[in-house]
Amino acid sequence: MLKIVGLENKPVVFLFSDTQVQNEAMYEDICNLLNNGEVPNLFPLEEKAKIVEEVSNILTEGTMNQKYAYFVSKCKENLHLILCMSPVGEGFRRRIRTFPGLVNCTTIDWFLSWPEEALMYYFYLCTNCKVHCYH
Repeated sequence: MLKIVGLENKPVVFLFSDTQVQNEAMYEDICNLLNNGEVPNLFPLEEKAKIVEEVSNILTEGTMNQKYAYFVSKCKENLHLILCMSPVGEGFRRRIRTFPGLVNCTTIDWFLSWPEEALMYYFYLCTNCKVHCYH
C-alpha cells in the first residue's frame, strides 16, 4: 500500500476497524503512520534501496535520505486512514491512553443512529444522482 501511495502517487483510503486488530501492537504501526507517515523498519535495506532507485526516476538529484524522505512525503500526502472504533468499554480508553497519536493526529467524528428522514434522503441522493453507492 505504501508503495502505491509513495511511488505511484495514487491516493488511497485505508479503512481499519478495531475488530480487525489481532494484537495491540498493530496500533503502534498505525500511530507511526499517523505521526510520521511511515512504519519504522518496515522495508528491509534491499527493498528500501529499490524504493530509492524508483524515486531516482522522479528526483534526479539528492541523497538517498532525501529521496526516501520524498517517498515518505508522498505517503503522507496520498494515504488517508479511516479508523473505526467503538467507544464503548475499557478497551477504547486504554488504547487512547496508550497510543496518544490516535487522538493527536486524527479528527474524531462521533456517529449516532441516523434518523429515518436522513436515511431516506441519503437513499434519494444515491438513487437519483450520478453518484454510485456501494454497500
